[in-house]
Amino acid sequence: MVSHKGQRTTRHREVDYPHAVDIPIPGDGLGQNLNNIIAAERTLPGGAESWGHMTKGPTGDPQRWCRVGTKLPADADRLAALFTHLGAYRVR
Repeated sequence: MVSHKGQRTTRHREVDYPHAVDIPIPGDGLGQNLNNIIAAERTLPGGAESWGHMTKGPTGDPQRWCRVGTKLPADADRLAALFTHLGAYRVR
């Protein structure tokens, strides 16, 4: 992994935002839903940050995710409930 001075890494984000929600990214992307996710992040009282990550599914195919980290557990619950129609769920 390439590191750039001053750039936040996933490890930094995971430490700063201990509660998280994963939202699956379909093959054609999130589209307008990404704007809705970012707008929802800005309204959370504890603050939030989103980043992408990838896992491999049971068949070995890659699955892309949008992870939204929050400082407060109630904020993560709120985001998971707000985006259930996209397949969002709490991971931490």
